[in-house]
Amino acid sequence: MGCFMANFCRLLCFCFLFFSFVFGARELAVADDRQHAEEMNSLLPASKSFPNFTNEGSRSQLGQDQSKGRSVFSLPFEGPKLSLQKKPIGDDNYVVTVGFGTPKRDLTLMFDTGSSTTWIQCKPCMNCYDQEDPIFDPSQSSTFSNSSHPYTQNYHDKSYASGYFAYDTLTMATYEFKDFTFLCGHNNSGLFGAVAGVLGIGLSNDSLISQTSGNFLRLFCYCLPPTEASSGFLAFGITAALTCLPRISTPLISDPDGFNRYFVNLVGITIGQRTLQISSNDAASLRNTIIDSGTHITRLPATVYSELRSVFNEFMAKFPVAPRFGKMDTCYNLAGYDLSSVVPSMILHFDNSVDLNLDHDSVVLSESESQVCLAFAEDTETIIGNHQQRNVNVLYDIIDKKVGFSRGTCGS
Repeated sequence: MGCFMANFCRLLCFCFLFFSFVFGARELAVADDRQHAEEMNSLLPASKSFPNFTNEGSRSQLGQDQSKGRSVFSLPFEGPKLSLQKKPIGDDNYVVTVGFGTPKRDLTLMFDTGSSTTWIQCKPCMNCYDQEDPIFDPSQSSTFSNSSHPYTQNYHDKSYASGYFAYDTLTMATYEFKDFTFLCGHNNSGLFGAVAGVLGIGLSNDSLISQTSGNFLRLFCYCLPPTEASSGFLAFGITAALTCLPRISTPLISDPDGFNRYFVNLVGITIGQRTLQISSNDAASLRNTIIDSGTHITRLPATVYSELRSVFNEFMAKFPVAPRFGKMDTCYNLAGYDLSSVVPSMILHFDNSVDLNLDHDSVVLSESESQVCLAFAEDTETIIGNHQQRNVNVLYDIIDKKVGFSRGTCGS
């Protein structure tokens, strides 16, 4: 009895400290949410419209929205922890399995922080690519309803999914969400591998994060496994905070293009012992850096990439050059060498003195021993890709507008 009481008291103390942390100094970024909600609500019937989140309404909504999701044997706001895998069907991306419909159909989706809309391929298909899971048949779900409002989700690489917004039950572990809004894609094309669709975890009101805000407090974290043999995770709510709580965080900033992506200020790059000299113009570009789990390698502005490539080439000068691979134009033949002893480390520096340390496996991408390429490319946007996020705990606190990095263990 004494042991039970001691454990109960510890639980009470933990809950008090945690909720003090969660609710102590939070402010909602309501402008983007309200604007997107208004755009979405113009498309949807009144009975299905998205809530407008406000500083006062958001917290009172926590109890109201809780009824939309059901959790078995869980603490309030606890949240699930889903397995995250690197699979060939994801086309160099990461996949997670969730359930749609009643009865539940498990579908494997690409995990994407760079977009907000969750979509799946649906019958009837006008133009559907081949996927590993059976294509979702709305007529087989007793809880499915269709809004009849068309929408097309476009991506940076020219991929797209086009169809109609629909509503059905979404299941994540023991959590069920009735009338979850998603895109039923009937005309889809692009670099999706063989997944059934995309789990969009961006910032807008139709995203998974906003639709589950009353359950998970707009907290989520993930760890991307470096290999197909290892397993990562995607966690929400208190589970996310306890799993990934970093020592220090960098601010999330508003998307300058209004697409509700996650932006941070990248303020510098160090490779080996060399810190790149970044001009004021380039510094302005780096201040709008996207964190994107759905982009493979990191993209940099032309002049920043040029200097990074130049410094990398100095480190690799004694090794034979290899052919370029795709967007990666700086490759070497390192057959017979231990990569950890010849490839320089790298540090990405963010606001608030937050550093993301990259080891050699995250600096380069190895297609073979004879073709090891610098895993960065030139682009018009600055994007931190998933190759550089591997085996790192990344925690997003949307309400407090911050993201933190800590060393993960999902690669072991």
